[in-house]
Amino acid sequence: MTTVLLVGKDLSDLRALSELVYLVCAQVRRGPTTVLTASAEDTVLDILSRNRIDILIATYANADLGYDLIRWLHHGQFGVKMLLVTADGDRLPTGTDLRAHGVDAIIGRPVTEHKLKKVCHDWFR
Repeated sequence: MTTVLLVGKDLSDLRALSELVYLVCAQVRRGPTTVLTASAEDTVLDILSRNRIDILIATYANADLGYDLIRWLHHGQFGVKMLLVTADGDRLPTGTDLRAHGVDAIIGRPVTEHKLKKVCHDWFR
């Protein structure tokens, strides 16, 4: 079973992405998939402490917020694959710095089935 945690402030974005993540993970993993959502950092911690999360996807309008959350969680050693959703104009550190701070993959907006499948295939080979 694959469990994915989507984190962001825009609830309509979380709902739409939740359906796409469910579809893609179910296809790639060919098994049950659970998608959980959180829009507040304390909820993220509660979910991480109560569930075995395989993938965390941070999808904020401002990618800096998602990056800060991933960096913070990386120090907690949760052992979760972390994906950051970005948009044109987001200013983030270079790739090696991102990986050193816990970002396992980046997907640019709009998030599509093709982009998400590529990341999942790489992770679940």
